[in-house]
Amino acid sequence: MPSTVSHGRWAAGSNGGCPKDPTWINNPQYLILPAPDAEASFTIELHSDEQKLPIGFVVLKAPKDGSGRCVDPKLRKSDVIHKSTWRATSPEKPILAEVVLPASVNGYIVIPSTHDAGPLAAFELKVSSEAYFTTELVAQEAGAPAGPGAASPIPRSPKAATGKPAAECVDCQEPNVPQIASEGQGLSAKQLKDVEAMVAKALAQCAATPGQKYQDPDFPASKASLWENKSKPSQEIGADPVVAWRRPEEWNPSARLFPNPGEPTGIVAGPLSNLWLLAACNIVAGDIDVIAKTFVDSTHAAQGFYIVRFFVDDPTSDDDWVVVLVDDRVPCGFDARPCFARTPDDVLWVSILEKAFAKWRGCYEATCFGSVEEGLLYLTGGLSRDLAIPPALSAGGGRAELDTFWTEIMSLWTTAHVIGCEVRSVAEVEGLAETGLLPNIPYAVLTGGDLPCGRMLRLRTFHGYSEWRGKWSDDDPGWTNRLRNMMQYSDSNDGTFWMSFDDFCRWFNVLYVCRRADDQWTRMTVRSSWSDATAGGCCPNFLTWRTNPQWLLRIRKTTKLAISLTLPPATAASGVAEHAICIQILAGNPGADARRRRLQLSSEADLLVPSEPRFTSRMMTEVTLEASDTPYVLMPCMFAPGHESQFTLVVRSDDCDDDGVPDFGFDPVAPKNDWKQGAFDGAWPDARPGGVSLAQFPQVQLHVSTAGRFFIFVDQLGVSSDMREEEGLQSETNYPSIGLALGVLGDPFTSLEESVGHVAAQPRDGTVFECRLLESETPYVVVPFLEDLAGALARHPQLRYRVCVYSDVEFSLGDKPQRSGGGAAFAHGWSQTKHWGAPPHPVSRKLPLAECTAFCNCTCDPISRECPMHNVYKRLHALQVGLDAQLKFLTTLK
Repeated sequence: MPSTVSHGRWAAGSNGGCPKDPTWINNPQYLILPAPDAEASFTIELHSDEQKLPIGFVVLKAPKDGSGRCVDPKLRKSDVIHKSTWRATSPEKPILAEVVLPASVNGYIVIPSTHDAGPLAAFELKVSSEAYFTTELVAQEAGAPAGPGAASPIPRSPKAATGKPAAECVDCQEPNVPQIASEGQGLSAKQLKDVEAMVAKALAQCAATPGQKYQDPDFPASKASLWENKSKPSQEIGADPVVAWRRPEEWNPSARLFPNPGEPTGIVAGPLSNLWLLAACNIVAGDIDVIAKTFVDSTHAAQGFYIVRFFVDDPTSDDDWVVVLVDDRVPCGFDARPCFARTPDDVLWVSILEKAFAKWRGCYEATCFGSVEEGLLYLTGGLSRDLAIPPALSAGGGRAELDTFWTEIMSLWTTAHVIGCEVRSVAEVEGLAETGLLPNIPYAVLTGGDLPCGRMLRLRTFHGYSEWRGKWSDDDPGWTNRLRNMMQYSDSNDGTFWMSFDDFCRWFNVLYVCRRADDQWTRMTVRSSWSDATAGGCCPNFLTWRTNPQWLLRIRKTTKLAISLTLPPATAASGVAEHAICIQILAGNPGADARRRRLQLSSEADLLVPSEPRFTSRMMTEVTLEASDTPYVLMPCMFAPGHESQFTLVVRSDDCDDDGVPDFGFDPVAPKNDWKQGAFDGAWPDARPGGVSLAQFPQVQLHVSTAGRFFIFVDQLGVSSDMREEEGLQSETNYPSIGLALGVLGDPFTSLEESVGHVAAQPRDGTVFECRLLESETPYVVVPFLEDLAGALARHPQLRYRVCVYSDVEFSLGDKPQRSGGGAAFAHGWSQTKHWGAPPHPVSRKLPLAECTAFCNCTCDPISRECPMHNVYKRLHALQVGLDAQLKFLTTLK
């Protein structure tokens, strides 16, 4: 692929930072001049030798004055073709973007920059394309004000008190904070008024001629509307097929504009050489909702007219759509049916759309010239792009490549894309004729999925054209009654057929994907990571799932969301993802806790979207959420806890009002709104002959100064997942049985039943206790314990514990009071509550060594034997606690 490589440097005066800083226009600017008569796809790569320096680039439309340099510090959305993220790079991991540049006389500007203004560094910019183009460095003086004393267009960057720029770049957003973007554009306010005027004028004609439908005076039912020479068709078309112009009710009283839901609608091609347009219609009709958007007004069928729009990118106008009003009279042949484009079941949309396009072009014959890409652009406004189809039987890593490609296709359908494919070849393809597939004829890819018979796709060609004859063709013996019902099987020559995904990749080599430009979509992007305590694992498999990053989804009305989770690419050595990932949605906390993270599940029903874990670097899911006053909780996670990775989370939703304002809310759980949190890590005591009593397990002090709700978790750390040393066949990690008890410091209890509360030991990765605690001058104590300490330490030599406490009030955790944080002590929290009903354990109570020595000045070993003064101290402490309670009660009587 032809390319240009430019070596540049951000130096003093040309290191203006990214567009958050007004000095960004000081950066080096490169002018790309593609061929002026056609759009082309470009690959742009940028990297710097300073591997810790965040860099990126912007691609803009070049100024219309021909200066070739951007001098306005205000970045206008209408001028932006592409804006990358700003991150650290290396020659192996550059900033990389695929950009489609429409035809332009003025060209385009690429501006590479550092994130912040000021760094000095060298960079390399590489631009590649199959099309002809040139790249040149634009002189810094270009576009500057002329004449003596002219003011410089380059302002100084405002600095914050830290010396950093005061504003943050939108593409370098704070981790976990969604970056919001609105995709797509609809009709302008002016065009909407024009539509109103068109409708009013047509209705006025109908009112002036009662009993008659509208007749379009600008595109009459005459030869002039059919042929370029105004009287007869060209020799390529042959004899004139038009006998009369008829309205739909004249050939079928039950004709309708669109098919019924779920009903496939093929296209019958006519004698015109406009297969390019009809192929685009066939592809777009893969989603009938996309075709419906092409009709601006279809509410006046009774008056006999429709309004259709086509996308025309006019550089001289802010309006990129042309709006065409036509009546419903269409050219018909000797059979009294439409003789140009039509459907086999008298659905009208393609006949009306073809007529509207003919009116815009001047006549029907003028629709014979174009390409499929142009047709997709006219119908949707979305620039189509080609995806490389990997060969199904490629050697080494081919299956992983196919898996990625399959995921990409599945995700396209959930984001309003339409998909087409083609066997493109200038020579005869060996074996293709036997398959029934036709070369250089675009097919629509209608639907697909993982079905009982494997990965399958449903395709459609023109009605009456030959269909696929291979495996899963209409007459294949593999069809069962169950599959026929499930997959809407139809053994008819309707141009629609099923084929396996592997066969699809074997024969097709071009994939068209396109999404309508007027379809307003809200895209919210988050860059985050699972790291240290925030790598909590999957819900509800692990108690630590609560620690994963979580976001709140506020749904005001029923909303369909497309959610994707992407990890860095898999290593070249493995070719597949190392760890399984999943996307989960949970019911949020009710009431006052709605803005806090979810800590535990009340029932399995709280896990609304469980999402089966998959070994992939990218997965997506689609879900429809009902309106709710309580936010939903969105939580991406790895299946197993402790696995770290960066990730990108993207949430997309249709902008139902097409107003550019998000229809839903998406925010991280803010530390200021979250639970008060604290954590304490510790090691288990050494095992003793004869076992260890409850009093000999760690006692973590919990200081409560205000009554409130508490969620006390004990997580097991350092559990070995290597089960080869375990007796028998082990399918899961053999967790030690762990429990916890809650008491009051110095208040002895000899069994779990005598404690303030407890959870009996159970074999799992941790345990949790939920309670409400009153304020107390005496600390509470959290006592984690193991049912078999010696056995646990023998199997897991690195075994430790972590006590995590969450509350709606301030508290401190540990021997020395420390103020609890709103998320600073450790990252995030959630878990599944279950009070296990195992038999209680007999326990003995022993004072912490510090308190014992302070009272009696003895040097007793608190692990091996009881202190001689222990019973005396217990009685005195009990009296003190009782007197404190009495005094508090008396103060309330004053």
